Amino acid sequence: MTLLKCMFFLIISAIFFSTCRKDEEADYIKKETIRGNVRNNCTGKGFANVEIKLLESHEKGHNNVEVNSYTCITDNIGNFTFKDIDIHSSSKYSYAEYIASHYSPDYFLYGIGPLEIEKSHMSIFNQIGISATFKLCIFLLPSGTIITPPDTFTLKLEQRVMHRYEPNRIWELYRFPRNLMPGSQSSPNWGNYHMGLWNIILDKTKNGVHSIINDSIYLGMGADTSYTIPW
Repeated sequence: MTLLKCMFFLIISAIFFSTCRKDEEADYIKKETIRGNVRNNCTGKGFANVEIKLLESHEKGHNNVEVNSYTCITDNIGNFTFKDIDIHSSSKYSYAEYIASHYSPDYFLYGIGPLEIEKSHMSIFNQIGISATFKLCIFLLPSGTIITPPDTFTLKLEQRVMHRYEPNRIWELYRFPRNLMPGSQSSPNWGNYHMGLWNIILDKTKNGVHSIINDSIYLGMGADTSYTIPW
């Protein structure tokens, strides 16, 4: 092969590979509608009025990422829709859903994310689970109650709904009394645990008679309430 032919071959090859790289780096935009639901893990129902963001991250160079966001509020059953969003085909663009944590004097809302969305899954309806807390629940003995040994009781509290969705977590368990002395009228305050339905198992011995009573209490987000022990 002559020198001229070699040079011609190298030039054609360079043009070919340069064109391939340009095609690979080309960016195409497609309109997508992204739908989903935010579930309250503590109740098993949709979480209304929660702000969720769709984050678009664009790599623009070494350690330089530009982030744009779209915001949506869930409806009364926890559904959300980001309609007609420009989705870039380039690998320099990525997309994720994000719910920020929120603290108030009455409750804590546990956020989540960013949860990256695969571009091939943009049209799939997705489920996001989050949790929130109640503020305070005080356990009371009936007015005038005096407990003297060997009478005693123990309260066991279980939140069961949440763990259907997070099976790798153990149930939230809390036992009373801890510092409840004979004759006292209330237990220590119990607060800042996950909202929702709590099952109460009362194991008591009164006047030498042992019994177990099953009950429940619903503690909503930010709830501040009390529960009277059936003595």
